[in-house]
Amino acid sequence: MSEAVIQTHLTLSGTLEEALNLQDEIRQLNENIKIIQRTIEDRQKQIDFIVSDHLNAGVRQEGRLFLKEKPGRRTLDIKAFESAYPEEFQKVAKVKLSATITDAEKVLSGEVVDSLCTRAPSTWEIDLLLDNGGIL
Repeated sequence: MSEAVIQTHLTLSGTLEEALNLQDEIRQLNENIKIIQRTIEDRQKQIDFIVSDHLNAGVRQEGRLFLKEKPGRRTLDIKAFESAYPEEFQKVAKVKLSATITDAEKVLSGEVVDSLCTRAPSTWEIDLLLDNGGIL
């Protein structure tokens, strides 16, 4: 970008180099998050093993520490409900309709499907031009 163009945009909030550095920092932070998530998963597996070991041994308390059960989330067994109470099931059952872009493309042309789609706003990232004019 020429200096003249830069001078006409004095309201810029920073340089592309600053944005590139921030972008690189975000990539590193995301990598750190992945490492931390793996560590959390490993720690949770250790906890699960210890708890399972104690439950299998019938040990639910050690001194002031004890295992407190947190009941799992309830889910309705749809097949059991339908077979045991078919009339009641029909009163409350809902049909969930859905279709993917791939499904629509099986029966419509690509242009028609495009006209039926919405698109999230574009995002931007900083890239580096190489000396030979190519992109890194």
